[in-house]
Formats: sequence, structure tokens, C-alpha cells
Amino acid sequence: MGIIVTLKGDTNTAAALGNSLMSGGVFSIFYLAMALLYFLPLLYLHRFSTKMIAGLDQNDEATVTHAFKNLKSLFKLLGILTIVMLVFYAFMMIAMSAGVFLGRSH
Repeated sequence: MGIIVTLKGDTNTAAALGNSLMSGGVFSIFYLAMALLYFLPLLYLHRFSTKMIAGLDQNDEATVTHAFKNLKSLFKLLGILTIVMLVFYAFMMIAMSAGVFLGRSH
């Protein structure tokens, strides 16, 4: 229901925002992208936990090894996401500093 309302866009919100791009669909796309980004680590964590429980219950070393492979994939993904976010933050700080510098020169 919320996605449908967000995609449709509220006329009052659109008027308040001046019919800018930040009304309606952009919010939906942003939240769907964030949900997909959040889904992958949870999937690896779920696979790790279910395989670990099954492997420990059955004393199956292969299943426990497979569970640890999922945990390794989870930490790889989280490391990559952390590096991407740190680069993004650094870029934004440089962009804001450039904006302040250019704003003072006028």
C-alpha cells in the first residue's frame, strides 16, 4: 500500500516540494534500492545460521564448512559496502569543501 501511494505521489506533497524530483517515485526507488541492499547481508546471515544449526545437530562437517563459507561471504559483502560508503563520505566531504571554498570566493 505504501509503495503504491509513494509511486502515485501526493498532490499536496508535490505542491509543497514544487513538483521537484524528490516527490513520489524517487523516494520509492530509493527505498527499494535500500531494501535490496539490506536483503543480501540478511540472506547470507540466514543461510549461515540454518546451515550451522543443521550441521551441529547432525555432526556434519561439510554442512558446517558450507555455513562458514556463507559467513565469509557475508563479511566480504559488508567489507565492500563499508569501503564504498567510506569513499562516498570522502567524496561528499571534498564536494562540500569545494562548495564552501567556491561560495566564499564570490
